[in-house]
Amino acid sequence: MAGNEVAGRGQLSAEIASLMKTNPDPEFVRANLSETSKRRFAALVQERRIAQTLRVLGFLNRRGVDFAVLKGVTLARFDRARDFADLDILVDRKDVEAVGGMLEKEFGYFYSRPQELESLARGDDGCHDVSLHHSHMLPIELHFRLFNYTPEGALHPLSGKVILEMDGVRVPALRKELQLLEVLLHNALHHMFICDREKWARDINILVDNYDIDWEGFADIARSINHSEVAYLTARLLRSFRKTKARIPGSAMRMLAPRSLACYLKKPVFAWALYFCRDRLLPPPDILEARFHVPRSSPLFAFCYLANWLRLPFTAVSLVLRRR
Repeated sequence: MAGNEVAGRGQLSAEIASLMKTNPDPEFVRANLSETSKRRFAALVQERRIAQTLRVLGFLNRRGVDFAVLKGVTLARFDRARDFADLDILVDRKDVEAVGGMLEKEFGYFYSRPQELESLARGDDGCHDVSLHHSHMLPIELHFRLFNYTPEGALHPLSGKVILEMDGVRVPALRKELQLLEVLLHNALHHMFICDREKWARDINILVDNYDIDWEGFADIARSINHSEVAYLTARLLRSFRKTKARIPGSAMRMLAPRSLACYLKKPVFAWALYFCRDRLLPPPDILEARFHVPRSSPLFAFCYLANWLRLPFTAVSLVLRRR
């Protein structure tokens, strides 16, 4: 470890100890750190997340699991400062419970929402992952499809994988064009553009700068899942973002561009928005229980739906204002 890094960690520890004497509340300490210490603390947290991620991936490699990592460490491999809060792993639908069982046994993970396993068993179109949590390791989401309400039969996402290496650990990722499409469409299809657009554009640029993208193949994949129009509109938005512009070339935009305005009348272009709104307005009861701490058996539970509807516009506005 370099001397400067050791000294920096010592200064951070001393500043934290000093603040804790005033107020031991972690939120107080975090809020009152100097800018230099905040950066050092963020870097330490990032290195811890990377180490935990590589520990899990090394285990899955040794067990011979067929998987691919989505975003997260596959982007941090090229930009170490690219932070992430969980580990997204794509596996075949039939392997989800087996892999979840391995992680339970080896590390002590547990299913935070068992209802997701029920949706998996039913084959619900509005479910694409199951969530695993741990008391002191980063959360894991086991994905078995990339997008909700989308025909993915032609994708074969676990074929043609790119194999990265990070700190001596093998990190399987989606093939490069599919990585780019997943990053481009995830926030559009699952978060209705309510997200950190600067980070979104940076992720795209990490991929564009580090891979030789086959743009015609990229457009073909978008068309195969009936989302070339959504991909085109999303790319236009991110190419015009004033803080960090996505470096998607004009040639790729021409390949994605709809042939006519009539293309926007196709069901897949707007159906995802309807599904998104329905899922946010009428979420599963267990999510409302956790969000508002009111059990389903309570007569007050019906008001949780009203509270959720009132919460949505305030959440959207606050996110928009935060990113200005």
